[in-house]
Amino acid sequence: MTNDTTPLAPRIRLKIDHSWRFLRNDATGAEAPAFDDLEWRCVDLPHDYSMEDLPPGSAIQDHLRIDADGWRIHDGDNLAWSAEDLDESAWRQVEGRAMTGMPERSYAWVQPGP
Repeated sequence: MTNDTTPLAPRIRLKIDHSWRFLRNDATGAEAPAFDDLEWRCVDLPHDYSMEDLPPGSAIQDHLRIDADGWRIHDGDNLAWSAEDLDESAWRQVEGRAMTGMPERSYAWVQPGP
């Protein structure tokens, strides 16, 4: 058994989820450190390449209006996971940001603040 007294280097925490370069294609030589990827699109992580086939942003609504005649919420829906005292009377006036590129199904309940 050896008795090594060499001090350990301090730990460094880095956030590395911003400003990655992405190209949905093969790029010969991209493994080389000197490879020029400036023409590639800049993405933040997490990023899922399967989102690349979505329609252009202009084809996706900026806001999703929640009303009784549209989308997925209907007057009288029984949301079993909601609190029994949840006041559902104001949900028609709620306007939220449309979420795009969400895998599978995503659910949210928005209630106006105090």
